[in-house]
Amino acid sequence: MLKTINSITLLLTCFISLFAWSEEEKNVYVKPAVNKYAFLQMGKLKLKDGQSEIITDTGEVAYGEFDDIPLFSGGIQTLIGNGYFRYGYEAGALMSWQNDSVSYYGVNDSVYVVVDNQFWMFAGFLGAMADVNIKDRVRLFVSAGPILGFASISQDSDDDDSDSDPSTRTTYVNGQQREFTAVYGAYASTGMVINFGINTELGIVYREQALGNSFSSKVAAPEYDGRQIMISFGYKM
Repeated sequence: MLKTINSITLLLTCFISLFAWSEEEKNVYVKPAVNKYAFLQMGKLKLKDGQSEIITDTGEVAYGEFDDIPLFSGGIQTLIGNGYFRYGYEAGALMSWQNDSVSYYGVNDSVYVVVDNQFWMFAGFLGAMADVNIKDRVRLFVSAGPILGFASISQDSDDDDSDSDPSTRTTYVNGQQREFTAVYGAYASTGMVINFGINTELGIVYREQALGNSFSSKVAAPEYDGRQIMISFGYKM
């Protein structure tokens, strides 16, 4: 994950250096144009490691796995330049959530726990970016930068608040206790968008992120590291 982010960051640096070199080669100075693009991206966050664990009332460790979670992001890209190569930045926000049940199994399948999770996350991001602009019809871009936000998860592993089914040895744990935490990390993305006229864009974006959190050991939550393949809708402002 971090290797991918570093690779995209290096590619971004090369783009910006190439742009600076091409500008120095021009004999006549032309004031760079400033272009802005609004975007909305939708996809699913495929967790790098969705596994989590809880300790049952008997002291046994039960293991479960979180499903992929939806992720939406939106913001504005600002790009400076007149030619094929442009540089700039993007700023925006992302949100994700999961209202789902996670099943936990003991090592010998003797314990089976169902935990109802209510999770949501909201964060902002700010990244440097560069693109290749092909006659204002196709754009290829890379971007990378930090992410900062907060998240919450509601989950209760207290047996006194759970319902048990002796016939199936299943414990249903209803989310009653809510925790909040900061989320922090970095992202890198690359994508291609096509202008279909009237300044409207449609494309696809590949994005990776590495996010840490400080949820306590009382709740079962994975690291929200992973990758996304997202559909991108845009508009040239």
